[in-house]
Amino acid sequence: MADATRVQALQPPATFTPDAAMSREIRDRLTGLDPLDVRVKYFAAIGQGDFALVHAVEQAPQAFALIDADTREQGDAMKLGRHPLKATLDAQALAARRHASVVATTRTELARLAKQFGLPDVED
Repeated sequence: MADATRVQALQPPATFTPDAAMSREIRDRLTGLDPLDVRVKYFAAIGQGDFALVHAVEQAPQAFALIDADTREQGDAMKLGRHPLKATLDAQALAARRHASVVATTRTELARLAKQFGLPDVED
């Protein structure tokens, strides 16, 4: 038992990292503020790309949450809107909608032609 305790004591604590310390300091500074001010700072940080503040606020322990679930959801939507891959995803979605429209129009036209010339209707 003493060996296990000694081995554990020699290992650095897993939860203490420079990032964790910085996040803790940010949370400590925000704790005394009005919730509306914290919300404003959170959204401003997302807009400015201040990932340290965003991460610190989002990773706050449940018992000391600085933002509510709705604010977090809005923040996630804002982050997605600012993500560099959003334009690519939007272009892919537009291409998929166009393709679906072309397929639907083609099926309708084929069915009309099949009926006009007395051919059997083509199924998938």
